[in-house]
Amino acid sequence: MSTVSRSFCSVPKPFFFLSRSRFSLIYDCRLKQPAFVIEILRKEAFEGFASRKNMRFRSDPDLPKWVSSSDDDYKNSGYSRGHLSAAANHKCCRDSMKECFYLSNVSPQATRLNSGLWNDLEERTRKLALEHLKVMVISGPLFVPIKDKSGKKIVVYEVIGENNVAVPSHFFKLIFIGKEIEAYILPNRESIPKKPLHHFQTTIEKVRKLSGLHFGNLEFP
Repeated sequence: MSTVSRSFCSVPKPFFFLSRSRFSLIYDCRLKQPAFVIEILRKEAFEGFASRKNMRFRSDPDLPKWVSSSDDDYKNSGYSRGHLSAAANHKCCRDSMKECFYLSNVSPQATRLNSGLWNDLEERTRKLALEHLKVMVISGPLFVPIKDKSGKKIVVYEVIGENNVAVPSHFFKLIFIGKEIEAYILPNRESIPKKPLHHFQTTIEKVRKLSGLHFGNLEFP
């Protein structure tokens, strides 16, 4: 093995895989948030009595400090701490609720999105889990290109806090219901047209294209 090959084996990782009791995620060290979060949602997960009361957001203990976001990054930023795996999905037990408050499960969200359409979409996933016993849900941020004055496509995003946490332009959520898939893309802004949730429904192909995530031949277990 050459010197370069041996050195390459120890290069810094841009992503971390983190497995929790009721969800898993790929953490993007550059953007300081999850690339995506995946969970199998069953009704027992959100029919318990664990409360979010007195829970606090904190850095993930399994991530190195230099790639982590902190709660201070979000303070006075104008953005909410948006759960990718919703707190209401973790009422089954206190430990699971605590895990979902790690900032590795959080992205900067516009406040009205967080309390409005994103919350509506989370409620839909739970409704579908009740109807079908379980659903698989994948959620993540998007950084959608825009055209500048010259017509060139560029990606521009704000960062917040000392750790430069990236602010997504959109968020996606995929819901796998048996062999069916519901796909949604929601804009991350305060002013969102007052339209029913289905107006933001899209295709998994569009989510693949915008996220750069292939999802392989992912099948619902």
